[in-house]
Amino acid sequence: MSMSSQTATTPGWVTAHYDNEVRALVAEHAARKDEPLVLAVRYNLDDPRNVHLLEVLDSFPGTDDDELFDNEFLPTHEFRILGTLRLAIGNPGQLRAAIDRGDDELVRAIGRDGGAHAEVLHQAPGSGKLRRIAKELRGLLGL
Repeated sequence: MSMSSQTATTPGWVTAHYDNEVRALVAEHAARKDEPLVLAVRYNLDDPRNVHLLEVLDSFPGTDDDELFDNEFLPTHEFRILGTLRLAIGNPGQLRAAIDRGDDELVRAIGRDGGAHAEVLHQAPGSGKLRRIAKELRGLLGL
């Protein structure tokens, strides 16, 4: 589902601008070689002001029992939006644990209405280990 279907009250130019900003940010993160991006999911697409983004990094620090690192950012000169960016980051084990616990607000938001308000923006390319992990995580999230 693309953000363009989020609400009838959001002007088309705002929707297109947000799509471009988020895709550019994810592409920048995917280009990094020091922390391979396994999966990026935009969720709560029906929130017209704010961007909600989950990024799963193969080498993000911490144990599987650690919570996802969740932070909120105000707009910047490089990332121009009307609201805030809520960025949750974790490694595959941390996301699996959050899914297993079923108590993480982010996991519930992604799965809301069968994933109708979420969009996969990046999945590790190729056919190797990271791609298999990305596919597994998508399945666990119902995407």
